Amino acid sequence: TSIGSVLANSPGVTVRQGNGGRDVIISIRGNNARSTGVIKNTVVLEDGFILTQPDGASRFDLTDPRAYSRIDVFRGPQSPLFGNYATGGAIAFRTRTGREIDGYEIGTDAGSFGYLNTYFTVGKASGPFEI
Repeated sequence: TSIGSVLANSPGVTVRQGNGGRDVIISIRGNNARSTGVIKNTVVLEDGFILTQPDGASRFDLTDPRAYSRIDVFRGPQSPLFGNYATGGAIAFRTRTGREIDGYEIGTDAGSFGYLNTYFTVGKASGPFEI
């Protein structure tokens, strides 16, 4: 139900609780190990687009793990590939395609402290077209 639970078993990646219920602080090989709220020196991408803010900060409380088919972790300095803020590494999210969903999904997650998340996902492929 969170990005932290998905990345918890990735080698060289440490996950800690962030500022909110779904926010996590991710440390790649010790980078951001002492961070208290936001992730610095790690670039976050979604389908190749950089989500890292202009000041180099990244947050994970706005991402939904059900939306992704794959999460790639690039360990160590990645500035030549992803720019100045990737000195500690990069995390690249790939969203699911219509072919991967192939139908619809409906569900509800509930938890303590009033947590409630309802979702609906639809996807289909027909020839070269996908929704």
